[in-house]
Amino acid sequence: MTVEKRDQTRIKVPILVRVTHANFGTIECSTYDISDNGLSLIPPEEPFPSVGEEITVQITKGALNGTFEEPIQAKVIHISEEKIGIRYM
Repeated sequence: MTVEKRDQTRIKVPILVRVTHANFGTIECSTYDISDNGLSLIPPEEPFPSVGEEITVQITKGALNGTFEEPIQAKVIHISEEKIGIRYM
C-alpha cells in the first residue's frame, strides 16, 4: 500500500491551462486537480514534454473572455494514462 504525503490540499477542478515548451510549442489542456505546489493535467491528444522537462504554465484567468494568468515556470514530474503531474518551480 502506498501512502501519499502531500503538503498541500488538492482541489479537483477542471480549468483550461496553456502549456508552453521550447520544442512542443503551446498546448491547451484541462486540469484534473490543482494545489499551491502544482497541478495535474488530463493528458492532451498532442505529444507532451517528458518527465523532468521544464515548461511554462498559464491558468485561465477568465473562462468567458479567454485570458490567461501570468506564466509560471514548472516541471513535468510524472506522466500516466490518467494524469500528468506538474510542479511549480
